[in-house]
Order: sequence, then structure tokens, then C-alpha cells
Amino acid sequence: MRSGGTRWRGGPVRLHPGSKVATVARVEAHADVILSAIARQPDITLAELRELLAGHGVTVGIATLWRFFARRKITLKKSPGMQRSRIVPMS
Repeated sequence: MRSGGTRWRGGPVRLHPGSKVATVARVEAHADVILSAIARQPDITLAELRELLAGHGVTVGIATLWRFFARRKITLKKSPGMQRSRIVPMS
């Protein structure tokens, strides 16, 4: 059967190493590393997490990590800084 110029040969479907599904599987396999890093250092950046995963032999992009947290409904926000100083009129 021909469709769009390609021929289906049957057999198991293999993921292309760069596909989104393969990338998701690669990140999910290291979910414990990511989540434990967040527990140890709550203000860790996505770039730092990317470097941590690179140390484990996993190459991912910032957006991949962003989607990892979005799937878990985890939002990482900056901690509030110091309260703004007020200039109070002197009487």
C-alpha cells in the first residue's frame, strides 16, 4: 500500500531518537533525579537542571524541562524579594 510516496513495511514501530515522544520518555526516565534536585534546591533554574541531567548522560532542552513540569502541574516561581521601601512624608 502506498500513501504519500512512502511504503509501510510492517513490523514494530521504532521511535526516532529526536522525536518528542522519545524525548519525553528520556526525561520521564530521570524524573526522580529532577524532582529530588528540586527538593534539595527549590530555586534551581532550568539551565542548572539541564546541566545536572547532562551529568547523567541525558541531553534535553529548556523547553523539554518546562513541559516536564507543566505535565505535573508544577510551577516554579521566583521567591519574593525584599519588601519595597516606602518613602514616608516627614511632618
